[in-house]
Amino acid sequence: MNLSNAPYGVVVTDKEVVVAASGDLHCFDKSFKYKTSYHTPFIKNARQCVYDGKYIYVVSQGTDSVVRFNIKKKLFDTAWRFYVDGSNKIAVKKVSPEKDTLIESSNLFGLNSLVVNNGDFIVSGDQLTNVIKMKNGRVDSGEQIPRETSDMVSFAKGIAYLNANLKQVSYMADYDYRAIKSNSLVVASSFSTGLCGYQKGTLLAGTQPAGVVLLDMKNQDIAYEVAIDDSEASMVLALDVLL
Repeated sequence: MNLSNAPYGVVVTDKEVVVAASGDLHCFDKSFKYKTSYHTPFIKNARQCVYDGKYIYVVSQGTDSVVRFNIKKKLFDTAWRFYVDGSNKIAVKKVSPEKDTLIESSNLFGLNSLVVNNGDFIVSGDQLTNVIKMKNGRVDSGEQIPRETSDMVSFAKGIAYLNANLKQVSYMADYDYRAIKSNSLVVASSFSTGLCGYQKGTLLAGTQPAGVVLLDMKNQDIAYEVAIDDSEASMVLALDVLL
């Protein structure tokens, strides 16, 4: 299987389940019946997706970008491309996927996950020591989140993130840090990718072999594990909650 084309992003909107794979958004109704797909060459090697009620944001690892899909207009209306400027600092350029035809493949940062808060971004990447924090359309300083963090979500008063390399799911806010390590798993051997908020104080995370685990972050404990496939090579790449 070519993992660069695998579905690393999935979000549940008000009416649909949307899966990002390669350069496409595939839309299903909530009974998982296929509806339609939307394509843009601005997305290469799609990673985590975020839904904020109006837009779907897709992390494009192969173009060092975050690309926004306008649900009402049914088109990709904006992309933010991150690059290194002449001062050797990370900068951002806002472009239009509909009008800008020059699409350069690039993977300087290994972008893989995103948190969106009132239009501001926090983006992590395999090649980033810290996250990129974009505020008011400009790159600002970011939180100290470990390199190779694969999924981030807004959680409680801070950010929760999954780092399979460190073998843990962590939560960070002002004066508060909590973590659950993969050696606490019983059914699975490690965390894979896929992270989302669930009920108050809990998170759902993907595992390898493929499964889903309910994490009680308040008490830093594993509340429940569900196995999907027991073959060692299987893993969860993305997940969200269908209500």
